[in-house]
Amino acid sequence: MDSDEKNVHSMVQTLNFLRKNVLNVSDVARTKKLTEILNSFAGTKSEEIFVVQNSKSKDAQGALIDVDYLLELLQYKALFDETLEETANEMLIQTVKERQGAVATKTLGEVADHFNVSWEEITDAKGRVEID
Repeated sequence: MDSDEKNVHSMVQTLNFLRKNVLNVSDVARTKKLTEILNSFAGTKSEEIFVVQNSKSKDAQGALIDVDYLLELLQYKALFDETLEETANEMLIQTVKERQGAVATKTLGEVADHFNVSWEEITDAKGRVEID
């Protein structure tokens, strides 16, 4: 599948999702749609997600999702966050080891200013950092 076919396929999937799974709050309230969605979650884990929005306020949106699927997604997020933190720590330790013994060319103040970090943040972090 070439790039254009992938783009078309992606657009079709997005449009199908919007048509089927994005609901107006007043439509949900006036029909049995909410009951139908909740019943579709009964007895089996569903990976379907429905977005309910208020047509009067673009920012007033929420999602209906099977609780079991939500728990699975939260477990993935926790694993991702943990892996990301471990990887960042490993990279930081490796960088520190590579630079060990190197002469600093900038003061801590210059580095803090460059990264827009306050002295309070530095002293807070200093108490949490473990150094071997």
